Amino acid sequence: MYATSYVASSWSSSGNKTLWTVIAVVLVVAAYAVVKIYQARAAASKDGYRELLERISERQGELVSEISDMKARLASMEKMMREVE
Repeated sequence: MYATSYVASSWSSSGNKTLWTVIAVVLVVAAYAVVKIYQARAAASKDGYRELLERISERQGELVSEISDMKARLASMEKMMREVE
């Protein structure tokens, strides 16, 4: 009877350690996977922001040239108006 009790308690203790080890390994692997997913998402959004900034910069250059063209037209119209008076 003593031997059976000893074997059962040592098996459950060993099984308990194994279970905790497996749980710990699974948690570490899951945490690593989650970190990698967030890193990939951050890199993708960073690329998206970079493309957006490039498009904004190009559009800003176009707007600056359009505004300078409008200023030139306005100046010529003002000149014509002064000549008419």
